[in-house]
This record gives sequence, structure tokens and C-alpha cells, in this order.
Amino acid sequence: MKRAKAGSKAPPYLQYEAQSRQERAWDEGPATRPAHYDRPDSPGRWERDSSEAPPRQQTVDNRLPGLPRYARINTLLTTLGAVRRSLAESGHVLLDWTSEAALSGGGGGRACRRDEHVPDLLVFKPKGQSDISRVPMVARGELVVQQKASCFPGLALAPPPGAHVIDGCAAPGNKTTHLAALMEDRGSLLAFEQDARRCALLEQMLQERGATCARAIHGSFLDADPTSEEHELVSHILLDPSCSSSGMSLNPVADPAALAALAAAQMELVLHAMRFPNLQALVYSTCSIHEVENERVVAQVLAANEDFELDVALPHWPRRGRLLSDEDRAHTIARCTVRSQYPDDETIGFYLARFVRKGSAQKAKQAGVPSAGYSDAGLVTKLDHLARARKKLAKARAAEGTVAAAGSARKQPAQPAKAAAKQEAPAAGGKRSAAAGGELPLWRLERDAKKKKKNPSSSQSGGT
Repeated sequence: MKRAKAGSKAPPYLQYEAQSRQERAWDEGPATRPAHYDRPDSPGRWERDSSEAPPRQQTVDNRLPGLPRYARINTLLTTLGAVRRSLAESGHVLLDWTSEAALSGGGGGRACRRDEHVPDLLVFKPKGQSDISRVPMVARGELVVQQKASCFPGLALAPPPGAHVIDGCAAPGNKTTHLAALMEDRGSLLAFEQDARRCALLEQMLQERGATCARAIHGSFLDADPTSEEHELVSHILLDPSCSSSGMSLNPVADPAALAALAAAQMELVLHAMRFPNLQALVYSTCSIHEVENERVVAQVLAANEDFELDVALPHWPRRGRLLSDEDRAHTIARCTVRSQYPDDETIGFYLARFVRKGSAQKAKQAGVPSAGYSDAGLVTKLDHLARARKKLAKARAAEGTVAAAGSARKQPAQPAKAAAKQEAPAAGGKRSAAAGGELPLWRLERDAKKKKKNPSSSQSGGT
């Protein structure tokens, strides 16, 4: 990467790369983090010049190994077609979902595929096997390096174009620009950041990535007056506050006192957000694996504010919340909230809940809007396309498993001659036995299955 000339102002993406691991790990995914848990832009954080701040500790490499690298297509600046062409120009290959290379994880270090759960998200090989930084679109802001789970909050909130939205814990800005893209850069998006340097960087990042509907606010979200005229129309709020980051580390924080303090601050933020008079939907997320920061916070919020209820977040995502043993709303919380788990889900540990004002879900249903709140036709189309892709993937993987099982069976010890002859006799008239069909390639098996379904009488003729 080229260095900026002395005295010149480096472009935002270079400034972003120059940040410490602690600061830029938050949205990009697992990285080297300091031994203390607190996020630098969090409410109630240790101030840098505070005499009460703990002594600076040496960083320890607790990164989660083997995770794919993800890059979100910034639809504010480009399109999927343009990305496909640009990838080809830089020697990269965008694989089809069900291609043999995609299913097997092949294709080389310059191969990538589209994610099957998050629209406009590309999946590259893990670090060391691929180098996203060499993709020119990353430098231009057209591709945003962002962990898969980090894309969940914006997708779960799904503010429609023209909405009035707040990102209460915005820096470094990946989630903010994702919100702006979902809003098609229409409406109002206020991004709060209380650290002056990070707020300035956030503002530059918004400009670099084309988020003209977003405005960086230097200040704490807790200081925002819900009754002010400026916030009168706010209908959607995203809160991704300071947490233990335990979902991003091999050595997660587990100190009960520290987790309790974080949970109290998280709950304070959520309850403050619920004071905005026209708020319709609120998404709360953490990259924590601890119940005390996740399901417990949600349960306490529901008990403290009866004007809001849970909506089913990301209904297409399979892993749901944990079932609390001592909570009346345990089943509702587990069913409506979302978790991701390392390494099973190929992303960091994450948690998410979607609150809606009571009665708003019924109004949305009457208006024909699904329970997840997806009111934008373009986003609904993309999600439907991914749903079809997941079905196609499941079918292809099942077929691949059948072929693999057939190949494994051929490696078993030979059967007695009489038993083998008895099994092969019914197929003697055909050109190939059913067992031998396992030798055919996957595309041939799929083609023969379609032909058999279309014309059952031809099934005895074998695959030719």
C-alpha cells in the first residue's frame, strides 16, 4: 500500500487502514484485541486521559482462525454487474453458487462467491489464502470489507428508503453505510460518535462511500433529546454498543462484574432509544457470546418497557437465541432473536434482537409487509432470490453427498459372488446398473433425474 506524501491528507480508506487493530477490528471481524474488553467509542468507556484508566496492556493475538473474508458490495457506488466485470479485470473469479468449485471450496485464492444469507455480500478465502486489499474496488469504497455477522443488524432493521434513522454507536461506519445503502441514500441517517478523532474519520468515510443521507454527530447518543424537533420523525434505531467482544476472541472475557457493568450500560442505551416518540423498530446487537449481554438484556428491557415487543429477526437465519431457564418470555426470546456461532456459521459469534412498538406489527401485516419488516420491494426481491439459491444449494449439496456415498460404497470389500450376481441381475438388460450410476459426474446425475421425471418410461434406457 502506498504511503501518503508528507503534509498531504490521506484518503479515508488509508486512514482507516492506519488505525490500531483495536479500533478497526470492530466491524471488519476478528483481529488482535487488547486484553481489556472495552470498545474505544463506547458510552461509559475509560477516558484516554482519565486517572482511573487501567494501565495499558500488551496486545495478545486472540483472532479466530480460518474464517472466510467478506466484502459487501456498496450499492451506493456500484452494482453487481460492475463488480463482476471489475473482479474479472483484476484476475478474480465470481463463482456460481452451485458450481463444483464453490461447493468444494476450490477455485484458487482469487475465487469468490456470493453469500447465501446476506444480499450483496461476497465471500473470499480466509486470510493467507486470499488478499482482499489488492482488489481495487476496496480502495475505491465500492467493496466494503465487513464480517458477515456485522451485516446482520442493518439487514434486520431494514429501514425503507426515505426513513429517519439513527445509528447510536456508529464508528467506524460499516454498519452506517450499510444502512444508507438499504435506504438507497434517501431519508435521514444520524450517526453518533463521541470521540472527536473517530467522528471526523467517520464523516470522511461516509463521504468516501457515497452515503450522502448520513450525517456524523459528535456526541453521545445518550445526550440526544428524544423530544426535540430534530428527532421527531425518527422511526428506526440501530444500537451496536460496547460489549465484551467475546464472540471475536479465542480468549473471551468472562469476568462476571465486568459483564454486569456492560449489560447495565447496554440496557440504558436501549431504554433511552425507546423514548423516541415515533420509534417503530429498534435493533440491538452485540458480538458477545454471553447470555448476560444478550438474552438477559432483552428480557430486562421487555420487563422495563411494555410498549415494545420482540419481532422475529432475520427469519431466514437458522440459528436462534438461547432458551433461558428462569424467564417467562424465554421461548419468545429464543424464537425471535438471532445468534451466530464460530466456527459453525463461518463468522464471528454474534447476537441480535429486533424490538418493535406494540401494534406496529399488526399494522405492517395489514399493509402487506412481512413480519421481518421488509417493506422495500428491491430488498424483498434480493431476499427471495437468496431463498431460491439456498434451496438450490441444498439440493446440490445433497446430490454431492449421494455421489460421495456411492464412491465410498465402491471402496467397501467385495460382496460374495452370489449376492453380487443377485443385485446386478435386474439391471443386466440396461446399459448401466444403478450402482454404476455413482460413477457419473454430478451434472450427469442431475440431467438424468430431470429426464426421468419428465418421461418415466425412459428410465429403463439408462444414462446415455
